[in-house]
Amino acid sequence: MDVSPVFVAARQQTAGFLQADGSERQKTLHGVRNLQRFVNSLQSLRKTVMGLRIALLLTLIAGSFAAWAAQAPYFLWQGAHRTVCAQTSPGEGWTRISAAYVKSDCSI
Repeated sequence: MDVSPVFVAARQQTAGFLQADGSERQKTLHGVRNLQRFVNSLQSLRKTVMGLRIALLLTLIAGSFAAWAAQAPYFLWQGAHRTVCAQTSPGEGWTRISAAYVKSDCSI
């Protein structure tokens, strides 16, 4: 039967642990506890990194939608005594008299 070297080493450590005096057992148990704390901290770090990745992904998606947004067009509006250029109606009594412009002074 072929036995792996790792298995043999683990078995030797276990046998040594069972034969060790109380202080050696305490040191070994203390090392095991420290190892468990370390593994727990790594798992917590992994969750944090995953959360940051998700946050970054959502930020990039939101930014891409903002890049698609177009500027609102400007229109010429005719009132009772004057004409203005604005994106929305200046109020009641104003009539839109032109097609859409890109510039805020309603020039081409």
